[in-house]
Amino acid sequence: EAMASGDVPIVINKGGQGELVEHGVNGFLWNELDALKEKTLACITNAVDVKELGIKARESIQQFSPEEFFRKLNV
Repeated sequence: EAMASGDVPIVINKGGQGELVEHGVNGFLWNELDALKEKTLACITNAVDVKELGIKARESIQQFSPEEFFRKLNV
C-alpha cells in the first residue's frame, strides 16, 4: 500500500519483501540496523532522490493491481 502511494519502502531483507523492493531502484532493503538508519537518514536529508524512488515504487507495484490481476486472468 505504501508503494502504491509513492512512498519509499525501507524494509528488512526477509520474506517476500525482497521480491517487491529492488534495492536502490524503488526502495531500500536492509539486513542490519545500521543500514536501516543510514537509508532512513538518506531519505530524510534528500541525499537520495526520494521523488524518483517513489515514482519507481508506484510503477513497480502496479503489477499487483486489480486491473493487472484481471487482465492476466482473462488471458
